[in-house]
Amino acid sequence: MYVRCMNDIPSSFETAKKRRLELHDAMAGLEWALARASEATDWRVAVIESLHNLLSAYRSHSDEVEAPNGILNDLLVDAPRLSNYVAILKNDHMTIMGDLEALLSDAAEIPVSELREIATSLLGDLVRHRQMGADLVWDAVNLDIGGHG
Repeated sequence: MYVRCMNDIPSSFETAKKRRLELHDAMAGLEWALARASEATDWRVAVIESLHNLLSAYRSHSDEVEAPNGILNDLLVDAPRLSNYVAILKNDHMTIMGDLEALLSDAAEIPVSELREIATSLLGDLVRHRQMGADLVWDAVNLDIGGHG
């Protein structure tokens, strides 16, 4: 393992950092919508809108980091020993994307308590996914791509 110089960082790392911030903001938006009083007339509308925003941010994240010039391929060049972790992250992308899409398709109909439970569980999955991604980058090149800000 080696430490990169700041001017030796591929653009994929900066793009990944930007997508992480967008994903974080979309996650915070969903958490905010879920935490509101469910009796509010626009509660479900706000949750569904937040789910759409989250799906869009997650799709952008997934597409960007898995692109041929994305961070996951750059990491494999620097640290092929971490290929199993890259595979786990890619699998997470498919699983979480499917879970988000399924929840969105049911969100207008399922009971509030179930919607909250499933969405909160998905937020936990996303937090773990983001943590694993940050740890992977650190393990590969000793670079912290950050949380928020």
